[in-house]
Amino acid sequence: MADDEKLAKFGEFDWGGDGKWNAYLKNIELPGADQITALLKLKAKWYKRNVDPDFEVEWLSGQKAAPSSSGPTPSSATPPPPAPSQTSNANTAQQPAGGSWWSRFTAGTGGNSAAAQALQERTLFMLHIAMLVTAVGHVGTILLPGLSYRFFRWFMMLTILAQGIKVFGKHGWPPVTRWTALQGWLQQVLPSNAFFHLVCAMVFGTGRGQPVTLAVVPPVVVALYRAFSEASKRYSSHSLWVKYGAQAHQWLLTRQRQALVTSAYTEVATGAMLIIQLFSPARNFLLAFFYWNMLKMRYQAPEPSPYHREVWRLIDQRTIGIRTQFPILERLVGYARGWFLSVR
Repeated sequence: MADDEKLAKFGEFDWGGDGKWNAYLKNIELPGADQITALLKLKAKWYKRNVDPDFEVEWLSGQKAAPSSSGPTPSSATPPPPAPSQTSNANTAQQPAGGSWWSRFTAGTGGNSAAAQALQERTLFMLHIAMLVTAVGHVGTILLPGLSYRFFRWFMMLTILAQGIKVFGKHGWPPVTRWTALQGWLQQVLPSNAFFHLVCAMVFGTGRGQPVTLAVVPPVVVALYRAFSEASKRYSSHSLWVKYGAQAHQWLLTRQRQALVTSAYTEVATGAMLIIQLFSPARNFLLAFFYWNMLKMRYQAPEPSPYHREVWRLIDQRTIGIRTQFPILERLVGYARGWFLSVR
């Protein structure tokens, strides 16, 4: 006989918030004949294997999957098409169940995902423009410390907003009530560029210390390229864009790799500055340790790894001469390299 309590727990399981389930479903192509029944059986088998070994798949005989709790379901109100493509399944699987944070925030659009996406892009475009303006204001008023500091704080606040929209809009809110789901969420979020910029903006922008101008460069690079990319879609036929914008955009695209390497340089330089500050009254051991762990993760993460590896290769080439003259320095660098390259 079916265990009503276990069935109830199965029905209440947070499919959308479980990272392992969402990652598993991305690699599955459901049959076109009866996708709802197939999804229900798939859930039951996965639930038995990963959550409750005592759960029996046979208990679900005759039941249908509930679209509202199914997480990334292939379809909802209308019957599934006779032969859905693998691409459509993959795209559906990438959406967090119950809608992402941004989808819930834009529920007033009548559930129109295209309208929600357009609103998100428009908001990010305005935030990127505002970031560029405040960055110029920060650097342009560097001789006026009070005003420059205000521009720096404004820039970091805007960066927090922009990167927060990117992180939570794509991955949803962290499922803090379930540890396994939180682990899956963190595995997706931590290696991303948006999360790194979000954390750095929170660390450098909410403190009371001196502004760290180097920390402005990486978000500025992102904002600059994203703003030009969005402008090329919105104003492609505008006379000013045709005359000036398109040429500037092309110039940026041909130098994109150089810009990303420069961004990685400034991230490493910020870490070096934090190390130097340890010998001054402005020392912050916790911040230095935290930031260097972030750099360590950046070296391994898929998105920034190629540019960070190139930066460290160039640093190694340019310092090898002085390191060979001082063996003790080479030994210390070896210890640091061993820690930096370790996976944990």
